[in-house]
Amino acid sequence: MPVRRRTRRPASLGRRSYQAPRQRPLLSGADHGSPISIPADEFVPRQQTPGWGPFAEAFLRANEEAFRALELRPELGAGTKGMVIRLHPGGRTGAAPLRSAQTGHVVGGVVIRPRFGWSGVGRVLSEVGWHASPQFIDLPLVPGSGREVPPWVLAGPVIARLADLLAHVRRGYRQTQETLQKPRGKILWAEYLAGPMRTGKWHHLPCRFPELSNDPNLRSLVRWCLEHIRRALTGLEAGIPMP
Repeated sequence: MPVRRRTRRPASLGRRSYQAPRQRPLLSGADHGSPISIPADEFVPRQQTPGWGPFAEAFLRANEEAFRALELRPELGAGTKGMVIRLHPGGRTGAAPLRSAQTGHVVGGVVIRPRFGWSGVGRVLSEVGWHASPQFIDLPLVPGSGREVPPWVLAGPVIARLADLLAHVRRGYRQTQETLQKPRGKILWAEYLAGPMRTGKWHHLPCRFPELSNDPNLRSLVRWCLEHIRRALTGLEAGIPMP
């Protein structure tokens, strides 16, 4: 009589379910467009009664600088669920961070787009021969705004900032280690005896010495940034028109 074999199921391993990080709210609107309603539950702590409650004035004070930078006019009004805050866009486009009414930390942002679209503004500026250089406001970064503002809008001021940074970099001394044929600085005798001395390369001297040069880490970061900008601009050739 054949014996039926029982297949053993593999023991289930305790796996932690991965949860993607919660995306911070990013409100959007158009210049001189419709008012933007701000959801209270994203910027105030949990309360027994939903809504802004006593945190409305604190929220307006915490974000007064951001509203002024984007020419946003805040308005307190009444809605079906209590007090509401609306932002009336002006004539300035861009992005600004929004802070929590309780902690003052950046928990979201607002992006104001041109009412004719980013590519439409580029075409208009190109046709009439005007030049508009974006400006960086002295505020924290806006989470998620990099996906909303085209790279060609930011490339100009970013490259100008990098050029200014490199122009004002001061050279300093840093410790360098090289293998030379003439002694310089301190000879690393332990490495010399274990390496060149044993292999017959007696004239190869491992040395450590101070050298006056620019910060290599800073230059590598600047190069990475420029290459990232170049890739972003090159990717636009197949889709979005350049200004």
